[in-house]
Amino acid sequence: MYWHSFTRPCVLMCAIALLVVFTHTPGHPADAKLGDGGPAVQAKLKNPCGVVVDADGNVYIADSGNNRIRKVDGKTGLITTIAGGGASHADGIPAGDAALRTPQSMILDRAGQLVFTDGASRVRRIDTQTGMLTTLIGGGNVKVRPGKQVPARDVQFGQLTRIAMNAAGDVFVVDRHGYILMYEQKTGLVTVVAGTGPRGYAGDGGPASEATLNEPFGLAVAPQGHLYFTDQHNLVVRKVDAATGRISTVAGTREATGKNGLDRVQQGVATEMFLSDSIGLAADARGQVIVCARFAQRVCRLDVEKGTLTVIAGDGWCDGGGDGRYAGDNGPAITASFWSPVDAAFDPLGNLYIVEWGNHCVRKIDATTNIITTIAGTGEPAG
Repeated sequence: MYWHSFTRPCVLMCAIALLVVFTHTPGHPADAKLGDGGPAVQAKLKNPCGVVVDADGNVYIADSGNNRIRKVDGKTGLITTIAGGGASHADGIPAGDAALRTPQSMILDRAGQLVFTDGASRVRRIDTQTGMLTTLIGGGNVKVRPGKQVPARDVQFGQLTRIAMNAAGDVFVVDRHGYILMYEQKTGLVTVVAGTGPRGYAGDGGPASEATLNEPFGLAVAPQGHLYFTDQHNLVVRKVDAATGRISTVAGTREATGKNGLDRVQQGVATEMFLSDSIGLAADARGQVIVCARFAQRVCRLDVEKGTLTVIAGDGWCDGGGDGRYAGDNGPAITASFWSPVDAAFDPLGNLYIVEWGNHCVRKIDATTNIITTIAGTGEPAG
């Protein structure tokens, strides 16, 4: 898969305050080279993939290419490594002593603990009281299938991508091999909530557990509990209704009409818009869904009530090879240039953070002014 071999165009591609300050074991020789301890805007990121923001405005970044999770202090703007850079893949060790494999997706649980994907096979958690790292889901040898319940530590993922959490503390996990799974916090069991395994596009209007998907990837849970995910190779965004468990397509058309792609249209009926390859999702406090369209180099808002999709950031600039560029800071987000936006997250004030895989940075769109700025990364990758 593309955890270790992204190509062009790239194939990748709750807010509760943390209770303690994470520190990592000093002495890793690459730390200074990556900018740890200094301003985040001068730090070197490498193909970041995920972001989450806590109630104090601290920003956590899945610095996938550097195999680390990094924190930007909300008050000082300084960056540190809080997990990764070590040598061990074991559980029960300080997070800073751990060796991570391309962390990609993160959430903060109801206790303020940081939960994240570690490679393609495990969801792990940093205990905020001890700073210790443990596995929450995965690492076993039992594949979850529809109608089956599996203890969390026994689960074997096909290809883990994104995670999200609902208000009850249940964790949803995308297995790119055709499933959306749920870890129930009360029981510790994992079940299938969407998908049957084989690739396809069927099942809309019926139970999500009987639908066929085609390599799902992005994931978000709205405040109402509805589950949204990008059915990546079907070129659509689909929804699992929290009350009924039924699945529907809410954005994207599988046919390229030549007139309603995001490179041509700023707004349209969501199910009539062509989404060439959208992956990252985020839901705001009203349940509206942010869609990161990485090949179109744009970020959109899906109005779930009106059924419209609107470009809110990105001018869509691409070169002849499909690559974007790094431009537009300190101006309106709609005129900024992106390169492979792959994930998004909101802070408690409604500001939107965008992860750019190709530009090796995280940018912030101010909720009041819509001005965009870089908060981490230089636009150039770590060496």
